[in-house]
Amino acid sequence: MKIGIDIGNYQIKTSENIIFDSKVTTEKFFGTDADKLTISNKTYYLGEGNLEIESRKFDKENFLPLLLGAICKSTDADAIDLALGLPIIQFKNKDTRAELINMLQGNSYKVVYNNIGSTKFIRSVQVFPEGISGYLYLKNQGLLNDVGYRDAILIDVGGKTTDIALIKNNKATLPTSVNVGTIDIYYSIAKALRERYYDAKIDVEKIQDYLDKGFYYKGEKQDITFAINTTKVLFKQIYDELKINYSIETEAVVVMGGGAKILGSAFKKNIPGIIIMENIDRDIFSNAKGYKMLMK
Repeated sequence: MKIGIDIGNYQIKTSENIIFDSKVTTEKFFGTDADKLTISNKTYYLGEGNLEIESRKFDKENFLPLLLGAICKSTDADAIDLALGLPIIQFKNKDTRAELINMLQGNSYKVVYNNIGSTKFIRSVQVFPEGISGYLYLKNQGLLNDVGYRDAILIDVGGKTTDIALIKNNKATLPTSVNVGTIDIYYSIAKALRERYYDAKIDVEKIQDYLDKGFYYKGEKQDITFAINTTKVLFKQIYDELKINYSIETEAVVVMGGGAKILGSAFKKNIPGIIIMENIDRDIFSNAKGYKMLMK
């Protein structure tokens, strides 16, 4: 089976509409309903535990459990043709691409997923650039009609970095990366909330819920604009890179990724006509679906 998997620093997404937090733990929490995965007699619980951040995602200790967990959640098939992504700058390094492919291709893994045993054989591995793959998928779906025939400056706000590139004739040029991502934004907001509501337990993992559903303290909904405003300095790092090195006044500008919704209003204020792909339910799977679409 062909499957695309987007191994994010914050969340895992697959082409089969599976999503879960990029966490695994070997400890079972009381009352947990987490999916259980056993590899080589070691048991992991998916979506629980702590985030693990590495500049190269496949260097993370939890990379293989997350990958195999994503496969098991997505399909019962045993033979897998796998499509993965790398940040644009890493993708341009042939040695890095080859290292990721050689790490997985042709390997078999005996796993037990929720008490059902199987052997997953990764028959082939293809690697594509993050961001541009999602862009091409959304364009193919007719969701980027506002771009028209213009070149596009793509801003992909990921978990730990924001990748920027100019898309010309469906190819990425002028790639760069800014060390600001969704996780940094969440930590900034959490820090501000902890300082004001010092007697409350503020979890970074809950920040998106606070943004979507509101933040309540002692039974009353609070205005957390002050905390959200602390992210302006992070946005400025991205915006300064755009202003200096890209023609944001004349090209189409498209923002994608998990942080698109969070930074959307700041982008709109500073870049007229910008296209924000902020439909979480639809756009968040674009990279994974793009990888699958591009497979040969």
